Parts: sequence; C-alpha cells; structure tokens
Amino acid sequence: MDIRMLWRRLEMAVMQRVGYTQRALHWIWEGGEFSKHWQERVREYKWIFVLGCNNSGTTLTSNVLGLHPAISTLPREGQKMTKVMPQPKELGCPRLWTERLDAFRLTESDNGYNKARLVYDWINYKKSDSTEFILEKSPPDTLRSRWLQGVFDHCYFIGLVRNGYAVCEGMRRRNGHSLERCARHWNLVNKIMIEDSRFLNRFKLMRYEELTRDPAAAFDSLSDFLGIDKTPFRSIAEKKFVVHNIDGRQSQIRDFNASSLSRLSPEDREVITLHAREMLDYFGYLTA
Repeated sequence: MDIRMLWRRLEMAVMQRVGYTQRALHWIWEGGEFSKHWQERVREYKWIFVLGCNNSGTTLTSNVLGLHPAISTLPREGQKMTKVMPQPKELGCPRLWTERLDAFRLTESDNGYNKARLVYDWINYKKSDSTEFILEKSPPDTLRSRWLQGVFDHCYFIGLVRNGYAVCEGMRRRNGHSLERCARHWNLVNKIMIEDSRFLNRFKLMRYEELTRDPAAAFDSLSDFLGIDKTPFRSIAEKKFVVHNIDGRQSQIRDFNASSLSRLSPEDREVITLHAREMLDYFGYLTA
C-alpha cells in the first residue's frame, strides 16, 4: 500500500470521527424534539436498500442509481454514518458479518437499534428537500431487511446475487480470508436474503451477470420497479465507475467473473462447492 492510500485512509478515518462528533452534538440539541416526530420524517421520503453479499455488484448498483436526480445516496455506507449500528470490523468479522448473527440478524419481532437516532443520522444526508428517495447500502442490511421494513414504511429492497465462485475468489484475494469461510458466508447471505424476501412488500432480485450483460435493460427494469424516469440511465453503458476489478480502477460496466474464475484451481472450486452447494445449486451456479 503506497503512502497516498495510507494518507487517504487516515483522512477518511479523521473525517468519520469528526462526523460522529458533530452528529452527537446535534443530537443532544435536537434529538428530543426529533424523537417525537421521527415517524413523520421517515414518511417524507421513499427509501431504497441495496442488499447482497460483498463483491456482488451492490456498490456499482448504488453508484448508478445515485445518478438519478430523484435519488439521494448516502456518501458512505450507512452503518459507517451512525453509532447506532454495529460494524463488522469492530466486532472482529470484517466482510464476514454472517459469523456474528447475534449482532446483525434482525426481524420485525426484534427491538433492534434506536430507531429515531438512526433515522436522524441518515436523513440529513439527502441531496435536497425535493429528493424523493434516499438510498442506503450497507451489506449487513441483508440480515435485517425485515426490521428495516418496519422502520422505513415506504421502502424498496434490491437484492444483488453474483456467481459464488467469483465472489469467494475476490474476497480471498482482497481480504485474505479462507475460501471455506468465504463460501459459508456467501451461502448464508443469499439464503437469508431469499428467505426474508418473502416477508418484504417490495423486493427485486438482480443478478450481477444480468446487470453487466445489458446495463441499460437492467436499469430500465429497476426504474420500473421504483417507478422513476428511465432517462438518466440511457447512456449508462458508456460511463465509467469504480468496480471490483483486480486493481480498483474505473471501468465501464462489464462482467469480471471470467478473470476471477480463472484464478481458482480445481481444488479451490471443490472447497467452495462443499460449503456453498445449497445456494450455488439454487441460483444455477454449480456448473460454472
């Protein structure tokens, strides 16, 4: 890691700490009054939650949706913009948050986090008062979608799924986790997402392969789901975004599965299959 990257990370950490302090002070001043009306404030907007396993296209999807003038995306993952929610890194499970279901798994029957404070921390990052939607993307939301639906009345859930072999390869390469842990994580993330989707009023599943094969058609479909104008996505295929490629550089939307799969040995595939067979079979990836 070069000095510029280290400096950038330090800068982001300082900014995050300053942000926490500012919001804490504002909450002391305004929180009592906000808590009386937080449910009314929630209803002023429609909410979009992007769900899915790490490296499955959730960041790309959020970035593209954020181009729409009707959608405000939080500047970072919502879990990093509040002290209400636990963070995987702080609990010793960075990017493998299914290993701590006790901390992240919530349904509508759970009390969960401080609802008023969570809404307060997120709602102040909208682009303007005229914005119709607020979009939040924190991967562990996949384990608490049913709880989120109970807090954010008018909400939409977009679930991303990607070839499990490619996802596991990327997580091992980027984070150094064993393929066994990555496979178990990918399998459980998607199993919970699909099971919980039966309880969600507005849920749409999108495959990474579908998204990258024909971005225009994919975002037309998402526009129909959200009920928004499709025009801002018309030239999406020509734009460049930071995606989960090998070096993290900007790229046009394309499928990186082939390069990831090429780095897996037959033995690697056997390990992934052993620990993720259920959902690999469910999504038809076993033959990949």
